[in-house]
Amino acid sequence: CSSNLQRLAAGLLLAVCGAAGPAAAADREPMTLRVIAVNPSAEKSRNVPVRIDLPQEVKPTDILDPGELDVEFDMERSVYYVYKAEVPLAPKQTRVFEVIVRDVWFIADAELDTLGQHTQLVLNRLENTEYYESSKQLGESILGRLDEVRKIQRDETISRKQRIGAYRTNMQTLRVVKEDLARMEKLLSFTGGPPVPEMM
Repeated sequence: CSSNLQRLAAGLLLAVCGAAGPAAAADREPMTLRVIAVNPSAEKSRNVPVRIDLPQEVKPTDILDPGELDVEFDMERSVYYVYKAEVPLAPKQTRVFEVIVRDVWFIADAELDTLGQHTQLVLNRLENTEYYESSKQLGESILGRLDEVRKIQRDETISRKQRIGAYRTNMQTLRVVKEDLARMEKLLSFTGGPPVPEMM
């Protein structure tokens, strides 16, 4: 369990917890977000606001258990958050709030496989054409990047917090992969050959 956010003014500490290892979509362990409300005063009771900003990928349907907190949407930041306006705390009292969310930070193997198979199919269609050599380099680059995404997602040594960052990087990689694949398909259209089937 690693510290993710500290709000000194309100005495709040947010932590992201859970196993780091990959799993099939149906078997992935949920992620627990914890916020610790602390009254640092040794003499006075305080009402402390509690708020957890959820990662941008989390939608209300991904919140499995909000605990004692209410779910709201921040219009300015375009993120969901859970909160409690006032938590009464006695002097030096500490309270822990937990929110359990679905693990949405992974790209399905099926999507990676489909992109890889589609790339190979386009490359095969371009064989024996003037565009093959340039397409071969691009296709091998695409397949290499897809393998790298798989490798990162199967890395059991990285923490959940690191994996969220890795997921966002992988999504950017996937966008570029799809752009490169579209370039290959455009080259195929120049040859006058039959188009490849659309990806699911």
